[in-house]
Amino acid sequence: MADNYLERKMEEHRKGALCRTVRKVATAGCKPGVWQLPFVERRVLIVGTGQSVDAMLVESLRNVGCKVAFMGGESDAGVALARKTGAQFHPVDYECEEDLRRSVALICRAWGDIDVVVGTAVECPFAIVEAWAEFRSNKPYPNPFGGRLVAVASAEWSDDAKSLLLPYGVTTAVVKSDDDATIVDVVMMALIHKFTVL
Repeated sequence: MADNYLERKMEEHRKGALCRTVRKVATAGCKPGVWQLPFVERRVLIVGTGQSVDAMLVESLRNVGCKVAFMGGESDAGVALARKTGAQFHPVDYECEEDLRRSVALICRAWGDIDVVVGTAVECPFAIVEAWAEFRSNKPYPNPFGGRLVAVASAEWSDDAKSLLLPYGVTTAVVKSDDDATIVDVVMMALIHKFTVL
């Protein structure tokens, strides 16, 4: 009986009976007229003061799939933005270095690291950079992305902050623009490209 079965199947194969069933497979890809880039999830900390650009950054970064934490601004507005976007809000006092270090340590432990720190506050606290560098110095393996330290508009990271993170592959970008949309676009570029702008 087994021999008859094999002979019958071989005969069907020779006649092409088995090749007649062709299934159409849907192709994965973009819709016509749409261009997409594969995007690796980045972990971003925004050090702000609750300006409109902070909210735009949080929403834009969350929309592309980044993990986002932000500091500064009014507690009620920050909590509302966190609920709306799914980002983390850390209400900290920029004068209290202990609060800043604790928040950065919590974020780093929860996420495994921070990839990008964006500062929109006029004076970006050095304690944040110190806590980030301290976490990276204790990691057994480096972050292959390196990192980005971005200062927006009138914000400024000190030269000490830049030099402290340089051994960990963190580059610095300064965005000087009054247009919030331009600022968001440049920060998005910083997630992908490694560049230094002085």
